[in-house]
Amino acid sequence: MNKLNRSDTIKKKALERSLEARAKKTAQQKQIFIENYRHYKGIITVAAQKTNINTSTFYDWIKKDEKFRNTILEIEKEVIGEVKDLLLQKVFVEKDLTAIIFYLKNKHPEFQQDKIKLEGASIGNTNYVLIMVKPGEPLPRELQEAGIIDVK
Repeated sequence: MNKLNRSDTIKKKALERSLEARAKKTAQQKQIFIENYRHYKGIITVAAQKTNINTSTFYDWIKKDEKFRNTILEIEKEVIGEVKDLLLQKVFVEKDLTAIIFYLKNKHPEFQQDKIKLEGASIGNTNYVLIMVKPGEPLPRELQEAGIIDVK
C-alpha cells in the first residue's frame, strides 16, 4: 500500500510540474504574441506566425483569458488611432482625393444616403472632387473651414 501511495505521489508531482511548465510556456507565448501583434499593427495571422502558434490558439486565448483579450483590445485602439491620424493627414494636409471621398462616405452619413454624390478627378497635380448636393442639403462645415471644399 505504501508503494502504491508513493508511486501515486510521484505521478501527481510529475503531472503538476508538467502543468506548471505548460502554463509558463503559454504565458511566454502570449507575451511574445502581444509584442508581435503590436509590432505588426494588429495583423493576427502574421503575429501568430511570428509566435509559432496557430490562429486558432489566438482565438482560444481571446475567449478564455480576459487579461489577454483586454490587452489585444487596447492594441487595436492604438492601431485605429494611428490609421485615423494617417487618414486625416491625407484628407486635410495632402488633400488626397481618394482619402477625401473615403472620409466623407464614412464620417458623414448624408454621403451614404445618396443625398450627396461625390465624383473625383485629377488634372495634372491637382485633385478635384465634384460634390453634387440635393437642394436643401448642407455641406460638411469642417471641410469648408479646412479649405478642402470651396463652395461656388
